[in-house]
Amino acid sequence: MLVDSIDAAKILLAVNYRPGYPQQWGSKSYYVQLRLDRLAKESAQEMLSSLLGDDSELNPLKGLILAKTEGNPPFIEEIIQALYEEGMLKRC
Repeated sequence: MLVDSIDAAKILLAVNYRPGYPQQWGSKSYYVQLRLDRLAKESAQEMLSSLLGDDSELNPLKGLILAKTEGNPPFIEEIIQALYEEGMLKRC
C-alpha cells in the first residue's frame, strides 16, 4: 500500500529483501532496484571480526550468523545489533 501511495511524493523509500521475495512494485515507473550482493565468505568473516572482535570463542556464533544471513551485510549487522540489544552480547 505504501509503495502505491508515493508515486507523486518527493520521498525516498528504501526497502531491503532477500532474492526470491515476491515484491509487487517492480513494474512501477518510479521504482529503481539497487542490488546488494552477499559478501564472499572471507569478506563476511572480516566484517564479523570488525563488529565482534577476533576472540576464538566467538567462532561458533560467527558461523551461525554467516549461515543465517548467507553473507548479506545488512542482515549481518542487524543480527549483531539485535544480540547487543537483547543483552546476549556485551561491548567491552
